[in-house]
Amino acid sequence: AQGADVDFYDPYIQKITPTRKHPALTGKESVKWDNIPAGHYDCIIITTDHDDVDYPALLKTNALVIDTRNALSNAVGGEGRIVKA
Repeated sequence: AQGADVDFYDPYIQKITPTRKHPALTGKESVKWDNIPAGHYDCIIITTDHDDVDYPALLKTNALVIDTRNALSNAVGGEGRIVKA
């Protein structure tokens, strides 16, 4: 509603199915992990902790990372850019 461009990555959900609360997101596809360019995102929010996701690699994007699942609890190199929520 405020004009933000939003993408998502999930290795288990390739496309958003219809929902009552967010019909505008129907059909939005997960970005490919290899296509997440450094510097493209201002903020990354971790909302699900999947074991097979390389979370420390997100720190290479130089974006602010909001970690709601403590997925980066042992990460090195993200000082000042990791917000635990």
